[in-house]
Amino acid sequence: MDLIKSLHEKAEQAGAAVRELKEKGSDFSGPLEALKSIKKELSDAALAYLPTQEKVIEDLRASGAADSAIEKAEAILKDLKSKLVEDKKAKKKREQEEKKRKAAAAAAAGGDKQDQPKKKDGPSKKELNKMKRKAGKAKGAQAEASDAPQAANTPVAVTEKAAVAAGPAVDLEYPLVSRIVSQITKLKDNSGLRGDFTIARHLARLSNQLYGQEAKEDNVLAAGKVDQWMEFSMTNFHHMSSAETLKMADEHLKFRTFFAGHALSLADIAMWCGLVRATGGNADSVFSESYTHLNRWGTMVKSIPGFSMVNGMYNKHLAAQTKAAAAPVAAKKAGKTAAKGVDDRNVDKYKLPGLKDAVVGKVVTRFPPEPSGHLHIGHAKALFLNKYYAERYKGEMLIRFDDTNPEKEKVEFEEGIIEDLKTLGVCVDKISYTSDHFDTIIKYAARLIKQGDAYMDDTPQEKMSEERRAGIESVHRDSESNGNMFKFFCLVFGLADAEAKAKTYGVKLDPKLVAEGKKLGGDYAHWCLRAKVDMASKNKALCDPVIFRGNSLPHARTKNTYKAYPCYDLACPIVDSIEGVTHAMRDILYRDRAPLYQWFFPKLGLRPVAIQDFSRMNFIYTLMSKRKLKWFVESGRVPGWDDPRFPTIKGVLRRGMQIDALFDFMVAQGASKNIIDMEWDKFWALNKKIIDPVAPRYMAVSKQNSVEVKIKNADGSDFKECVKTIPLHPKDVTGEKFGMKSLFQGPVVLVEGEDLESDGNSVEQVVAGEDILLVNWGVQKVTKVEKDASGKVSGLEVQFVPGGDVKLPKRKIHWVAKSVHNTNIVMHEFDYLITKPKFDEGDKFEDFINENSEATTELIGEPGLRHAKFNTYLQLVRRGYFRVDAADLNNGQPISLFMIPDGKVKSMSTLSTKLAHR
Repeated sequence: MDLIKSLHEKAEQAGAAVRELKEKGSDFSGPLEALKSIKKELSDAALAYLPTQEKVIEDLRASGAADSAIEKAEAILKDLKSKLVEDKKAKKKREQEEKKRKAAAAAAAGGDKQDQPKKKDGPSKKELNKMKRKAGKAKGAQAEASDAPQAANTPVAVTEKAAVAAGPAVDLEYPLVSRIVSQITKLKDNSGLRGDFTIARHLARLSNQLYGQEAKEDNVLAAGKVDQWMEFSMTNFHHMSSAETLKMADEHLKFRTFFAGHALSLADIAMWCGLVRATGGNADSVFSESYTHLNRWGTMVKSIPGFSMVNGMYNKHLAAQTKAAAAPVAAKKAGKTAAKGVDDRNVDKYKLPGLKDAVVGKVVTRFPPEPSGHLHIGHAKALFLNKYYAERYKGEMLIRFDDTNPEKEKVEFEEGIIEDLKTLGVCVDKISYTSDHFDTIIKYAARLIKQGDAYMDDTPQEKMSEERRAGIESVHRDSESNGNMFKFFCLVFGLADAEAKAKTYGVKLDPKLVAEGKKLGGDYAHWCLRAKVDMASKNKALCDPVIFRGNSLPHARTKNTYKAYPCYDLACPIVDSIEGVTHAMRDILYRDRAPLYQWFFPKLGLRPVAIQDFSRMNFIYTLMSKRKLKWFVESGRVPGWDDPRFPTIKGVLRRGMQIDALFDFMVAQGASKNIIDMEWDKFWALNKKIIDPVAPRYMAVSKQNSVEVKIKNADGSDFKECVKTIPLHPKDVTGEKFGMKSLFQGPVVLVEGEDLESDGNSVEQVVAGEDILLVNWGVQKVTKVEKDASGKVSGLEVQFVPGGDVKLPKRKIHWVAKSVHNTNIVMHEFDYLITKPKFDEGDKFEDFINENSEATTELIGEPGLRHAKFNTYLQLVRRGYFRVDAADLNNGQPISLFMIPDGKVKSMSTLSTKLAHR
């Protein structure tokens, strides 16, 4: 619906523009063509949405919704139909089919509501609602005795069949279900399952694991118990005003650990979701001394890592729903404020300058990438500025591919850019192409020729450049328009088709020139069209630039339709104007071309577009040129455009950059016009602020350089293997936000060998009698030190010190218990691809390639790391932050971790690294 509303507003604006031009007597062919195109898109969008809206009305009627709700939905449907562009015959046919469908629906419901008098013998709407409530209570009573023999002997499937057989009175409860559930999962046969719990049941049955151990053994009754508690959670938690439901659940758990069976099942998950939903996300509020057994159950399930993770996700989902529900009210208030004037917002955390002549609700920006490579962070600044101003003025940002050069463009790059935009949270439902407007651009080019504002030229490129620098006019500058028009259409379509094609654009070529041209033959591919601007200008961009150039390669979208294509200088102002752009963000390096951009508007009778300059972003030790980045890919020095050493969007995100940090950094640079070479430290420091508060903490040690430490209890006995539960994040001590993890402790642990050696400053090699601190364990006293032939520590024996002061030991060491359950890890470190911060004129980048820009280290991680998911973030204690690039333990492969820079000059610990910390 958002797309339909947007297109409707565009159609109104385009219609107003056409009427205005018509009243002035100006040429409105371009805007009219744009209006027709928008109306066609609007019609297609409305037609596509019709079935959805019709289904909404059917569901409302089936659920016994209020008449006002049905009327509102029907009004929306009527409005959608009014937007359809169709001929009379098609319209009549559609109306007849709709009439038949309504008649059939009325017959199925017992007659047309409008045609039949109200019946006294049928139940009223009030009575229906009462019956529904009774049915719900009946279900609750059935669930109360879910483990009783008589209830257990009645499987859910049988109960449902009995309900259907019982007649309409029992079946009245089913419309209620259609209101509750919303999610749909597609199956292999293209059928669908609707509802969260229905989908959950389906997934659980695929392995039976979530139906409990009894269900694994094909115990139908066990599965029935699970289903009954799921039903209980769906119905009874809607009545949380009384303590009856909680009391029932607490009583049931008196002699049980789980709601159904002897292991965690779907029943426990459903009951937890019911509690969370009923309490608005604060399930802990019901756990108190009044419900001892329920409290015990809640504490137990929250300690399960997977469950706590899902619970956190569910709480976030509820918070998002609450935020979404409050959004319309906030938007309404904001709308009242914005209506007072232009850019009337009191708070703008980025403090960027406003746009000239901007009107709230009318601003349209555009992001026009060329599909000749993947987006890099330089493009990201342009993207985010366009997005920022569109949102600031409650306007719109257009996405348009500038596909005017078939020599460089590839579908691969187009798809990659679309993928990047989606990743960055940019809506790509509607994308336009400059090639969509090729015919319109050709018409405007012909108009320039006819007006004497453009001419055809075959001056060699090198000579043309010299003449432009010297201000020397071309010998063809004052050639007559008929000859220029003939050559232009020969350039674009070839000599054989020039005359016929020209007619389709409303241009009649001189017959004599056509006949003479065909007689003499010849190739016009080396000719070009130049704008006749000002050869005397000091701004060389205005010295008759080329605006149409030959290119015989097939275009990705138009194939071999054209033999020449418009240059950016011509295509950009034309397409910006007809697509409704109000403000164009442009790199300050193109400032000299701004007068040329503005020159075309009055010449072609187009609506002018304002320009907002900004500086491009350059980083030290970094190449932004697509051509140079392509060299790295094609030479095999990097595996692809998503290499984490690349400044591409894919590259920096794979390295571990968060999208929010990327946005903050880009927009914080603002519309500054100062070109500087920035360092990466601020870029990654912003990122750390986002990652650190949420990254779970784990421990891992070097596989090659680890040392075994044997641990004794305080009484000298051998320490026994055990599992300790600790929070995944040190600031989330209860594990409510991020969950808990199981920390394995054993009689032998592995530590970093270098932690036991001298650091060259105040810490000497470890000695017997010294106290050391094992992180998340406690103080240990060294009782024995073993060394190898070189004098390095090869082993330790320590004894636990109860109540030891954790602040006193100089050595604070992370560790991993020696266990077969440990996780194999490959840690990746990265450095810059080039060795020179900034190139001087004449430098060749190939001479400054860093041959050592990636290093790997094998680590042994604690067992909990086996649960790390692809593309998530974590911190290895005393090592740094990492992104999980691969987590395929099922195939015996180690977890692959990419080190994320933290913006610091020095590493966060004394642990050595193979590459520079940057």
